[in-house]
Amino acid sequence: MAGRRRRFADAGQVTAAVDSVSRQVETGRVQPDRGISSASHAPYGLQVQGALKVDAAAMSVVSDHLIIDSPGKIKLDSHTGIFWFVRNETLTGYVQTTTDTNLVIHNEISNGDIKFSGSDGGVGTTALTLDMSEAGAATFNAGVAITTTTGALLLSRLTTTQRNALTAANGMIIYNTTDNKFQGYAGGSWVNLH
Repeated sequence: MAGRRRRFADAGQVTAAVDSVSRQVETGRVQPDRGISSASHAPYGLQVQGALKVDAAAMSVVSDHLIIDSPGKIKLDSHTGIFWFVRNETLTGYVQTTTDTNLVIHNEISNGDIKFSGSDGGVGTTALTLDMSEAGAATFNAGVAITTTTGALLLSRLTTTQRNALTAANGMIIYNTTDNKFQGYAGGSWVNLH
């Protein structure tokens, strides 16, 4: 279906069909509350495994884009709670809602970072990077502001033995529970901050 244009619009039915040889969506009809069990091959076309239901929304395939246009909310309901992201037929990550009510964002690529980005005055900016090659170490683009009036910043609390086992770098700050001191690593050694 690459290069073709298709439009699927809600009018009590959806125009579609399945070619018996290629299994590609060609022509035919899909009605609400019914499903189709076959579809076109990835990575191009519409692939359906299970039932497809289109109600009060318009769905169109224009060039290489799949567009779902709804006047209200778009609901993605997975009984497993897992939503995969696939690029060129390779699983790259997923979002999962777990039975203990957690929301998990997972990058399937080994050592692939997770980034939160947006537009700052029209300039693309990565606000936060979670470095998965460093066990998820967080790097903020413009510092961290703590504005709560009911809590405080809680630093890592380590014994002297645990502190000495670190691969220290200038700028580290900890609370030493052996000495009951805030300590920082500066000039190649640990120093008391008070």
